[in-house]
Amino acid sequence: MIEGRAEGELSGIGRWRLYEADGVTAVLYEWSVATTRAWMNLLAPVARPFFEWNHDWVMARGGEGIAELLGCRLLASD
Repeated sequence: MIEGRAEGELSGIGRWRLYEADGVTAVLYEWSVATTRAWMNLLAPVARPFFEWNHDWVMARGGEGIAELLGCRLLASD
């Protein structure tokens, strides 16, 4: 497990848990954060779908980038 703290527009904890079985490594990323900017908190009720889509898009690109750096295939991203 690797744990990191986010500070800035988002504040909280991120945890990466790595598991290996049969030559395949799975990484579970847990992100527990809150927004710290007034404008984000104000828009959150209506902008939540965009915030979630943006997060999912960024995380998927990150997974693809890490897989490329490691020279392996990304089997799933969810």
